Amino acid sequence: MIAVWTALLIAIGVVLALAIPGSNASLDEGRLASPEILLKPGERRTVAVSSDAVEIRLFVEGLPFRETPHVQALMNDTDGIPLSAAQRDILDRSLARYRLLPSESDATPACYDPHHIFRYFNAKGEQIGKLEVCYCCRQVRVYAPDENRAEGEIWAFDFEGVAALLKAMDVPTDINCSGRG
Repeated sequence: MIAVWTALLIAIGVVLALAIPGSNASLDEGRLASPEILLKPGERRTVAVSSDAVEIRLFVEGLPFRETPHVQALMNDTDGIPLSAAQRDILDRSLARYRLLPSESDATPACYDPHHIFRYFNAKGEQIGKLEVCYCCRQVRVYAPDENRAEGEIWAFDFEGVAALLKAMDVPTDINCSGRG
């Protein structure tokens, strides 16, 4: 019984060592966020959704009956639009973890309805990550196996840089949110 309690206390100590800011405990550096990489308030750090992805494809979603024939065709494309290496580089530089300042709020607008979905695929063709972008309320969500942010962090996103990328791809940003994209 003493061995069980000893093991439990050691496990608690390891968890606490990994969770305490400033701890020197090491974790996998490939993660989107790790406790040893805590950001200072106001600091941002660029991250990639999935460094293991060999391909990223853009999928456009929404209500097609409200849109032009071109946008309807984008929405009907079930294979998505593959990003070139240059396009992927722009996208990879667009996402960052950001540590809120004490005066900032992380309240999310109620409209969140993303129409630009970037899906990340491995060499087997399996989806291993996803980045949703809503230009209506200017919010993003990340879905990846190692997605992890510390408390007080949000995703910062270069909406203007990616909007220029989308424009070059002939993909509008104001899908189903006319005048706000």
